[in-house]
This record gives sequence, C-alpha cells and structure tokens, in this order.
Amino acid sequence: AYRVYLEGKDIGLIESREKLEAYINKQQENLKQKYNVDTIHIPNNINIVKDVTYDEKISSIETIYNKINNISPFTIEGYEVTIDKTNSSSYENDENVSDDEEKIIKLYVLNKDIFTEAVENVITSFVSSDDYKAFIDGTQLQIETVGELIEDIYIDDEITIKESYITVSEDIYTDVSELTKYLIFGEHANDDTYIVKTGDTIDEIASENEMSVNELLIANNDISSETSLLYVGQKLNIGTLDPIFTTIVEKHMVTDQVVKYTTKYKYDYSKQVGYKKTQQTGSNGVTRVTQKVKLINGEISNAYIASSEEIVPMIEAIVIKGGRQSARGDGKWVWPTKIPYIISSPYGWRWGKLHEAVDICGTGSGSPIYAARDGFVYRMGWM
Repeated sequence: AYRVYLEGKDIGLIESREKLEAYINKQQENLKQKYNVDTIHIPNNINIVKDVTYDEKISSIETIYNKINNISPFTIEGYEVTIDKTNSSSYENDENVSDDEEKIIKLYVLNKDIFTEAVENVITSFVSSDDYKAFIDGTQLQIETVGELIEDIYIDDEITIKESYITVSEDIYTDVSELTKYLIFGEHANDDTYIVKTGDTIDEIASENEMSVNELLIANNDISSETSLLYVGQKLNIGTLDPIFTTIVEKHMVTDQVVKYTTKYKYDYSKQVGYKKTQQTGSNGVTRVTQKVKLINGEISNAYIASSEEIVPMIEAIVIKGGRQSARGDGKWVWPTKIPYIISSPYGWRWGKLHEAVDICGTGSGSPIYAARDGFVYRMGWM
C-alpha cells in the first residue's frame, strides 16, 4: 500500500497514489477553471511512500482527501521567480531605499511568457517602445548634431526562474498587466487610479498626486510625453513607484545648452543717478554638450560631461549707469555653477517625497559654486 504523510504526520494508507491524484483533480474543478489548467496536484507538504503492512486498515481515497483538504492547499504547475537584490546598485544609490527593505523577492507565474512580457513592459516604462526596439534590433540612428543613443539596458538584480508546483494559496500571476503593475509599484500596486477631468494637464495631475511628471509617465507607459493629449474619463495609475527589480539604462547624449548672457555695469559720474544706457546688447550663447548618463529606474544616478564645444559665443551686455551705485539689486539671477552642467534631479515630487532642491552635477569635483544672487553663505557641506 502507500502511506500518506502530511507535514510529517502519518494520516493513513491508500491503495494507489494515482487514484488519490485523480480524485483531487476531479474534486477541484473550481481551481482548474480559476487558473485555466488541466491538473490540480497534491500539496507540497505531502509525502507518499510505498509500504508493506499486515492487518492495517486501508483508508478510502475520500477520507484521505478530506484530511488534506482541511489542512493544506493543493498545487498547480507553474514557475517560481526569485529576484535577488542583495548586490543591487539601487541600494547603493537610492536615498529612498532602507536597509531593512526586502532584498530577496519571490513571485509566481503560470508560464514564463507572462513574466518575460511583463519585464519588457517595465523596461518600456523607462524608455520608449521605439527606442527599446531600435536598441534590441541594433537599428538606432547615429547622432548627427544633437540627440541620444542607448548604450546599454540591463537588470541589475539576479533573477532566476524554475519550474515548480505552486501552492494555490500564493499570489499566482496569470495576467501580464497585473504582473506589470506589481513589478512597477510593488506593495503600492493597488493604490488608487485617477480619472481625468476636463482641463486636466499631466503636470497638474502629477503635482496634485505628489508625483513627478517622469514618475507619472513611467506609471502609465501609454502616455509618451508631458505634452501627450488626455481625454476625459481616462484612467491613470497614480501609485508610488516601488520597482521590484532594478532597471539600468546607460545613454550617450548630445544636447545644446543655452549660456545666458551676463551683464557688466559701468558708471558715468557725469550722469545723474538713475541714468541708464545700454552700450552693448547681450545675447545668449550655445554650448554643445556630450554627456554620459546612467539612469536607475528612470532617475539619473550618475552623469558626467564627456566634452563640450562652443557653438555660438555668449556676448556680454554692457550697461552704463549714472553716479556711484552698487551693482546689487538688478533683479537678475545667475547660474550657480560652471557651464556646461547637468540637472540630475529637478525640484518636485519623487518616489512619494518632495525633493526640495535642484541637483546639479557634471561640472567636475571641486569646481566653483557661485552666488546666484545677493545673500550670504548659510551652510556648506553634505546634505
């Protein structure tokens, strides 16, 4: 006969393992319909071993089934996906990731295609579908003047997929869109959606829901840019982004950066205070900047300026003023760093928190910081 152990405990003898499996499969029609599978299997904590015994009563298949059904969930064939973030660069670079955050995540899918398609959906939330396809196919257009090229796209976590008998008490993903949502939002996957109203703009919707525009675009990959048209009644995902795996995109970018003209003041003491005359009209310049940028889950984590070239020189404005007068208080701001530069993170909402600064990089370690306007140095250091 065959002795059945449930969680290590002997629950009886049966004549045939095959008959028990067939009975389970017959009784669990609801599970077969729910997951659209042909077979329901015994639980993972069941062990059935061949045994020889004398005068011991053989239990009915129904009796053993009822004992199992009351204690342990059945299983279906699928795939167990393990995402190991232990060595992920997101833990080194992302200020929003805490040390106690889960670093090894398991999820379950019916087939590998569901996971593969969901992963591609996540990637095309961070880069456009056309750019991703061109990168995969090797058909990206070379940069003639300005533009960008994707140099690499990869997942920075270790992902393993193996066939397994999955307990039906687990969350088993059978739908690509649901899995995509989980991979992008994590535990926030069930957060609210926003219904577009008349007059709404992408910028306003993002701000009202404590998101950056970039995050809103990532969360809704059917919206291509900040200027995309919305329609009344459209549903938008507005959950806090919490990607389950780390997507790295490395780009080569060439941009034209405007160099705003400065103003130099000269004083004519033969003229009364209040006199003002433009001696030389200023005009903005243009510098062509080549950047190497690394993005982690859509946010710049590392960037440097590979080269820069002056395309149009900046012409300084010269203004004559009457009388001795301080150069203070002309109402203008100046850029506080060397030019060219990279804004790695703008002011605004990011990952559910208000980022109360503009992050500027790419000017070189130890490069000067200039006063943007009259004032005094309040603090210097890391913050």
